[in-house]
Amino acid sequence: MATCDIVTLEEALSYLKCPEDDSAFVQSLITNVSAQAEKYTGRFFVQRSITEHKDADGEDELFLKKYPIVGVPVVTDTSNNSPVTDFLIYKEEGFLYREATWDIGRQRWKAEYVSGYAEDTASVPSDIKQAVLEWIASRYNRTDPSVRSEGIGDLSTSYESNDQFAMPATTKAFLDKYKVVEF
Repeated sequence: MATCDIVTLEEALSYLKCPEDDSAFVQSLITNVSAQAEKYTGRFFVQRSITEHKDADGEDELFLKKYPIVGVPVVTDTSNNSPVTDFLIYKEEGFLYREATWDIGRQRWKAEYVSGYAEDTASVPSDIKQAVLEWIASRYNRTDPSVRSEGIGDLSTSYESNDQFAMPATTKAFLDKYKVVEF
């Protein structure tokens, strides 16, 4: 599934105050950091269509992988290819509730739906954009967010991790509130 950029090239160039000559490099950072932000949070920020085949164990809830859910999912019982419409949608929680329960079966339920916070890059919430821009700036300026202290006399540096592409603490703080909680 392709990643959708969370910020535009123009937003990033303006934030970085860098020359347009760096456009190709900045665009690659946008795409990379957008993918990393989605991977970290487990969410899509720009809406995308998804098709999932779900197992069910006879419970009344069918959990989808991505949320928030946008609109009404199209659900099909693959055992007989019939549409299912008698469910309630818990958009923010990412599940479908069915009083009749979701009958037992492996890969029995096909769910086609849209997930994400914004229709397009321009509509992505500002706190998410800010988080991504800060991460891009860290990578663009080649600063290492894992550096916790530096010294001049006797040249001493201490690191929290060895990951040169680590997420800056401010970015992490912004994105943590969007992170999917797994049980």
